[in-house]
Amino acid sequence: MDDLINAVLRIFGAAIKFVLEIRVVELFFYGVGFVVSKTFTLGKYPSKESDKIKVNYIGLITVVFCLIAIGIFNTSQRIT
Repeated sequence: MDDLINAVLRIFGAAIKFVLEIRVVELFFYGVGFVVSKTFTLGKYPSKESDKIKVNYIGLITVVFCLIAIGIFNTSQRIT
């Protein structure tokens, strides 16, 4: 019986951890996407009623491009 309770609590803890990790990642990408969107559209996008998922994708794409640029820069520095 003790093992069953332990297993249920472990599954419940893993589910809570997964949800919190997703929320933190969404918050990070939304913040990056919000700043990039406001900068490049001169404050017009995103508006209050805009789609949050689009802003998350903008943040994700921005972070990926920055990581690629860092990788290219570091590779070119090592070759020369």
